[in-house]
Amino acid sequence: MARRGSESDGGWADVGLNPLRTIQYYEAVQQRVGREKTDQFLKLFMVPGMYHCSGGPGPDVFDDLGALEDWVESGRSPHRIIAYKTQGDNDFYPDRKPRPGPLSLSRVVRSRPLCAYPQAIRYLGRGDIDRAANFACVAPPEP
Repeated sequence: MARRGSESDGGWADVGLNPLRTIQYYEAVQQRVGREKTDQFLKLFMVPGMYHCSGGPGPDVFDDLGALEDWVESGRSPHRIIAYKTQGDNDFYPDRKPRPGPLSLSRVVRSRPLCAYPQAIRYLGRGDIDRAANFACVAPPEP
């Protein structure tokens, strides 16, 4: 069952907390204990178009708890989580109400991969731009 994002997820459209502060914190942890050790206990997934914890014009419904459970219980570190935008689930449009109950895939209007920071999504150049399968997680360009 998918659920809305929690405060462990950073929304790029968050107006309450500057999203760059979340990245600064993550990078400070890496500097303190090292990148390799940080990757053993901490992941950051920034969510394009999501407000503070949920809502916004971007996909904001994803199973972050499932990814965390899989990591802790099975040792599979998350590198990519699929996020969805469904009809009627958009705080960007105040007349729409939040969805009750579990995610209904019949109401999905867009999906996107959420990539473990610092990776970002890149469109593969073919296929529907509203489907996560047509995007890849890629490393950032070298400075």
